[in-house]
Amino acid sequence: MSAPVVLGGRSVEFPCSMTLKVIVRSAGFEGTIAQVLASGAAITGASALKVSGAPRPSRSGTYRSVDIPVSIADRATFDRLYAGLSAIEGVIHVL
Repeated sequence: MSAPVVLGGRSVEFPCSMTLKVIVRSAGFEGTIAQVLASGAAITGASALKVSGAPRPSRSGTYRSVDIPVSIADRATFDRLYAGLSAIEGVIHVL
């Protein structure tokens, strides 16, 4: 275990499991989520990542959010994952 770090206002110790919330545009949703899952698996070294639960639409229907449980080995992997997912076209936020 590494020393705790503060992420989003909470203390996290690596390795850890967490759920990322990814908000994407509704247009092209399926393709964007496929990219997010493939990229996330490649970055974390997981054989595959899956969406937990059903996608939730925004009030206006412009965006959808999904929860993706991940296991993260260290801070560097977390940083690569956040940057990699944020760079995918159609991804609005990674929380």
